[in-house]
Amino acid sequence: MSYILGANAGSRGEESCAKEIETTYLDNLGSYANMFDIKTYDSMEIYAVDIYTDVTKEIFYQIYTKPNSFKDNGGLRDLSVWTLLKEGSVIGRGFGNGTAIRDFDVGNLTIDAEETVAFYITLNTTDLRYRNISGEMPLATAGDIYTQNEDMEIHVGISIGEYPLRRNSTFFYDQRVWSGTLHYIVDRPCPSSTPSILPSNPPSEFASGTPATLGNSEVSAESQYLTTAISQSPSFVPSFVPSFIPSFAPSLSTSSSPSFPDITVRPDLQTVNKNSCYQSDTLVTPLNGTTGAYGSIFSVTSKEETLEITTLSFHTDFSGGNVTAIVYTKIGDFVGYENDPSAWKRISQSTFRGSGSGHGSTISKDEFESVLLYPMETASFYVTLTTADLRYSRPDTLELGDKIVSNRYLDVNAGYGLADYPFASEFFIYSPRLFNGIVHYDRGSDIGSACLSNTNVTYIFNIVHSKGVAESEIFQLVANRCDEVARGLMVSNDELRNFREEYNMSLDIASARRSDGSCNTETVSNKYVCTPVAVTLKIKCGDGIREGALRHLWRSFSEDIARGIDTLFETIYDGKIPVQTDLMLKLKTSSIAKEMPSSTIDAFEVGVLEFLRSALKIVEVLDAQVINQAVQSNRYLQRNDDDDSNASPTATLDISIQVVGEYRPPPRIDFTGEVEDAIDADAQNFEETIRRTDEFFEVYESIDMVGAKPPDTSTLPPNESTGGIPMTLIIILAVLLGLFCLFVGSYCYFRKKSKKRKGFDDTFVKGSDALKEERGKLFRRMQRRNSLNNPSIMDDNITAVQWTMPDNSGSFTMSTRQEEFYDEGAYEMEDAHCEWS
Repeated sequence: MSYILGANAGSRGEESCAKEIETTYLDNLGSYANMFDIKTYDSMEIYAVDIYTDVTKEIFYQIYTKPNSFKDNGGLRDLSVWTLLKEGSVIGRGFGNGTAIRDFDVGNLTIDAEETVAFYITLNTTDLRYRNISGEMPLATAGDIYTQNEDMEIHVGISIGEYPLRRNSTFFYDQRVWSGTLHYIVDRPCPSSTPSILPSNPPSEFASGTPATLGNSEVSAESQYLTTAISQSPSFVPSFVPSFIPSFAPSLSTSSSPSFPDITVRPDLQTVNKNSCYQSDTLVTPLNGTTGAYGSIFSVTSKEETLEITTLSFHTDFSGGNVTAIVYTKIGDFVGYENDPSAWKRISQSTFRGSGSGHGSTISKDEFESVLLYPMETASFYVTLTTADLRYSRPDTLELGDKIVSNRYLDVNAGYGLADYPFASEFFIYSPRLFNGIVHYDRGSDIGSACLSNTNVTYIFNIVHSKGVAESEIFQLVANRCDEVARGLMVSNDELRNFREEYNMSLDIASARRSDGSCNTETVSNKYVCTPVAVTLKIKCGDGIREGALRHLWRSFSEDIARGIDTLFETIYDGKIPVQTDLMLKLKTSSIAKEMPSSTIDAFEVGVLEFLRSALKIVEVLDAQVINQAVQSNRYLQRNDDDDSNASPTATLDISIQVVGEYRPPPRIDFTGEVEDAIDADAQNFEETIRRTDEFFEVYESIDMVGAKPPDTSTLPPNESTGGIPMTLIIILAVLLGLFCLFVGSYCYFRKKSKKRKGFDDTFVKGSDALKEERGKLFRRMQRRNSLNNPSIMDDNITAVQWTMPDNSGSFTMSTRQEEFYDEGAYEMEDAHCEWS
């Protein structure tokens, strides 16, 4: 037997090392189960499995194993040849995250070197996720290697479209890769003394498809290198963090090194900018790396403005616990300094929960020493974790130092990947590699001397989560995801993008805290708790937009932000909702009507806002803005009698005002109706308020409300409105046209068929004389239509009605043909189809 179940569990000595190998979490299919093989290069114990499901509800799982391939000894259909490792229920961790299965019922799975072992992993629902590789690896099939490291290889397998496994099952699909992670122990020491080797929380030491150069044995060699390189500093090991800073100046650097003074004596951005105005911004690199190790080195280059790097976000696929991130920097390029600790200054160390695959994990600004960059200056950064959980990318065409991403202020350039901690020898440095993350920076205001104004928008969410998650972790994860979604909206949404360009809008990092409210816990099971979380976005904008309008704009994206957070936790938005209406007023005068000048518009909007804020108690009215005004030419309005001489010239000024606000339901309200009722209830006060705003209104005898209406639907997308014609009318016309075409087609079809049948009957009655008369004409027609001489068409379309008549010139065959033959455009006649042979 190629393995032992539980017999050697715990027998590994102190020199053993806990490791893991991951396939992929980039799924594109799902069903009940996967079968796949692994082949070991060294002896090991597998003690845990991470399966992948995109749901966050309770799932039932079963994990089986057997010696040799799953295709051997009836493994495809005979469950009796499999051994059950573990079954039970677990809460899925959702998209992009492995769901851990620990403590096998039969103990650890011990496997000898050079052995093949099969796994059958199944759920009782179709929520198991995996990858179909038929498009990317069309020649690969079950048994081919998909990923490997120096300890084992994992093969391409199959998926199974039913549960449970049956002897007559046929729902097997090839070219499928199981998504998940195998955790195992080998009889080799781990590198250094980092805490990541503990089996209780093993690190993500190898990324999917990472070459064997990231192996433990090679990293151990690097550990030797590090020990000899800094042997004069005995406190460096094992306590990396406390002794690392004091050892720089006295023992590792020389007075000629320009990097430390160049950084430490630099002022901050507010000192550089005389008017103390600055704006926060970000530059995001792709967060799609599937390889990685401990660290990433990269550089940034400023352009025409002075910038201050305020913090960084990095990419880690580990979200099952805390990660410790350390950041170093140096002014200038990194080439030649990648494994020289004396050239770098540590500017951050923090421990927090990672945001998981595809998302930036942001270091708090309070735990990051900012770095100032003068125009056209380069700074290098080295971001490392104490575990091999950092993700970065391999470029297809970029070289070392090439730009990864760029904007008008900053470039982020390609660098290295490091396979050891804290610094790696040349053997463990991979080039080029692309940093995955976000560079956060402040820049000087480019909108003149006026400083940017801050507007805070707070969203309230009810976050449903397991009882074991600390509130502090929830706050950090929710804030990071809110920040990420908001920045994505500023790129993808046209309105926000226009605001960003026109008003210099930017975002500061989001913050989260516990809300003062409470959750509705009626739908929360005993395994979960609900935490009300308030997330605040700090928005900066230049002159030209008012705070209320900006708040209303961002409030309208509350559901988008909630959907983004919902990928982490079950999320219910419980905050304020935006409302809007268009108020229409008519001002009449017997004098000359004029449009309001800009100064009057400002005062008029303030008056409308003042009245509505005092009249509406449930809704917080945020802003009132004139969107249209039109002067109607002088016209004569009839008075009470019919005498034209009693008519007086009258002009009107029609004004449309967009009023926006927000409120927190329940109850739900009709904002348009509330505005109309408020003005109707105190029309005199409303008119007096408007008149007090400006002398412009003295020439108008009356100021009346025409009404209010919801926002104009003409701005709906094209699929909801086309050329002003209602979509309902378009659908009705299309249905009527379709019915008409169907009627005409059916009528022509049956009329044509009736003629053919009648023609055949008439010919049958006429007999041979009539047929002979038609002989010459039919023969000539048939020569022009060669398709009738095709034997295959004749065989497919001939019917049972045929006969042969002797004749001096040969035999005459008559037959009818099926309707399909005529539809293909073949020879048609009104009486019969004839052939001579």
